[in-house]
Amino acid sequence: MERLKSFAKVNIGLWITGKREDGYHEIYTVFHTVSLHDDITVKYSPSTRVITYPYRINQKENIVFKALKNLRNGQE
Repeated sequence: MERLKSFAKVNIGLWITGKREDGYHEIYTVFHTVSLHDDITVKYSPSTRVITYPYRINQKENIVFKALKNLRNGQE
């Protein structure tokens, strides 16, 4: 089991420099981390079918679920 801290950041500046063909924007940003953070606990499991977390987050909106789905499907 590994425990990680996911630190918050403060955007000092954010400039949109263009739009990509995939709909995302090209950006230039300057940011700094702050001491505020979320605690993330990761535990290896041979199956990614069971994921537990203490919050009510829609799986479609959760970046962890998206990453696991892509890993399961062999995507980066």
